[in-house]
Amino acid sequence: MAYGGWATTLVDSLDTLLILGLMQEFKDATKASTSLDFAWSHEAEISTFGTNIRYLGAFLAAYDLSGDHALLYKAIEVGELLLAAFDTPSHLPVAKFRWQEAASGAIQNTSFTTIAELGSYSLEFTHLSQVTGDMPYQECGRKILMLVALSTEMPSSSCSLGGCSDSAYEYLLKTHQLVGGAVSTYEEMYRAATDAIVEHLLFQPATPDNESILALGTSVAATGTRPVLDPKLEHLSCFAGGMFALGSRLLDVPEHLSIAEKLANGCIWAYNAFPLGVMPETSYLMICDRQPCVWEDHDQNSFRLLPPGILAVTDPAYRLRPEAIESLFYLYRITGNTALQDVAWEMFQQISRLTRTEFGNAELADVTVTFGMPRKVDSMSRYVDILSLTSILTELDSYWMAETLKYFYLIFSEPSLGNLDEWVYSTEGHLFRLKCRQHPGAVDRYMQTFQMRAGHQSPFSVAALDF
Repeated sequence: MAYGGWATTLVDSLDTLLILGLMQEFKDATKASTSLDFAWSHEAEISTFGTNIRYLGAFLAAYDLSGDHALLYKAIEVGELLLAAFDTPSHLPVAKFRWQEAASGAIQNTSFTTIAELGSYSLEFTHLSQVTGDMPYQECGRKILMLVALSTEMPSSSCSLGGCSDSAYEYLLKTHQLVGGAVSTYEEMYRAATDAIVEHLLFQPATPDNESILALGTSVAATGTRPVLDPKLEHLSCFAGGMFALGSRLLDVPEHLSIAEKLANGCIWAYNAFPLGVMPETSYLMICDRQPCVWEDHDQNSFRLLPPGILAVTDPAYRLRPEAIESLFYLYRITGNTALQDVAWEMFQQISRLTRTEFGNAELADVTVTFGMPRKVDSMSRYVDILSLTSILTELDSYWMAETLKYFYLIFSEPSLGNLDEWVYSTEGHLFRLKCRQHPGAVDRYMQTFQMRAGHQSPFSVAALDF
């Protein structure tokens, strides 16, 4: 996705370049990214979620690491753009911001959106307020959680920690960390949410070796009925091992560390179960429905072309996602278990071998195929002919450099680099300094410099929203 056409990968990679010590590349990228104009886009609609985590988060992290005020001013510019997306009758931000209509003064209404889109402003907005002293950003990030009434119990329809919801729960914990526990609501909501996650979403997969692992499924229920667990494993949900590990440390919940380790091991098992050594985007696992768990060699699919323990694969692609290595990184930093580095190195070598191209890395179309043979991808007798597939897709999302490569690098680095006691990591892997540089009045100075106030306002500049 282009996310506004503002050189997403360039901006999203800024703090990664600094962490890797590529100073000249960072200097060049800073010069290019600070010349971008966020008051105009060639796209009619802008993803507010993507703009927040990729652009605002990246500029804030690059500023925290470098101290370059030009990057802070770009963060303010993006923050002002995003504030305009909150200028709706409900004060909930639109998911797709029609910037030309907003610039002309048209009122936009919040339509369909997801929990992740609504609940993932608190970290970036709070940190922007921390470094500038300008509070409307933090207030928007905080009050949106109250307005959405983010449920701390599993709802009566469908809920998971995969796409469309993941970062909202993650940000309850990380915003608590960012504000040093000063706002009790974040901790209270996180504890209630994880209690519900443990009760309704965790399950032990059935595997041939009876591994003591866990996975996260989807809770599905009609209104008024008891939720039923759907054993759908999304690669996106593999971040939860890192979240539970961090929560165990920050909130002193020892039992969550055990859950974190088993969740991470569950994703490692899924990587190893498939013939190419990487897990697909979405699969369905067998549930171990008795304790102790004992494997039974039952006929899970008619031709046994899927690995034992896998019922179906509904999206066989590998999209270079960071969630599995992210959890390994958190667990290694928190436990010091060097065996996790060995696992990470094997993962990196396999991913690099499979996805490397002449000009970078690319997504894989189907991780269930190998040696030129078609593989069954679900339990409904549908087949994929690999001769009609392109095994390497011409796609590379910016999170590959913002997150995946960053976590692979940091798990082998000294703990002082990106220390978890000094930095909080956003859902896009951007580092925010816990004891940040504060520059009160930076927003006013930015506005005055660019003549965006006192008669020459930006088309997106809005007054503090009245909640």
